[in-house]
Amino acid sequence: MTAAAAAYGFSRVTRDDFPILMRWMGEPHVARWWGDVYCELAALSHALDEPGFDAYLVHVEGRPFAYLQVTDPFADEDNPYRDQPRGSRGLDLYIGEPSMTGRGHGPGLLQAMAGRLFASGHPRLLIDPDPANRNAIRAYEKAGFRHHSVRRVVVAAGDVAVVLMTRDRNESR
Repeated sequence: MTAAAAAYGFSRVTRDDFPILMRWMGEPHVARWWGDVYCELAALSHALDEPGFDAYLVHVEGRPFAYLQVTDPFADEDNPYRDQPRGSRGLDLYIGEPSMTGRGHGPGLLQAMAGRLFASGHPRLLIDPDPANRNAIRAYEKAGFRHHSVRRVVVAAGDVAVVLMTRDRNESR
């Protein structure tokens, strides 16, 4: 199925979903950009109980194929994006099922979630791909995100360069 024909569903991630997330994180197209599977799942397990963090499985026709997380930069004092407007939300995602990559689902599911978040009153969405992840950057551009800045941020993996991309509620799409 292509994104043009897709209707996306979002279900909250629970620890019962960890086997599928573990499988997806082991896929080469995901593993290249995400950290160690066990470290990522341990961090996710902790984050599921934290305010300002929501994780979703993304579904098409009832079948999960992607992971998406939404974070509040102001829920964590160490978040590097606290310079953004209050109410902003950070996004991160991957398409886990290899057969679903390259079909426009990244931009499609981001547009669907953006609609939900903007309808809830959030003024800005942020996403911060690795500068070398050209496929992700193109997908985010197709979803209406624009380059905001290149910066260095400190994350669990250390001090890394990212391309901060933003999409504002008042921008036409």
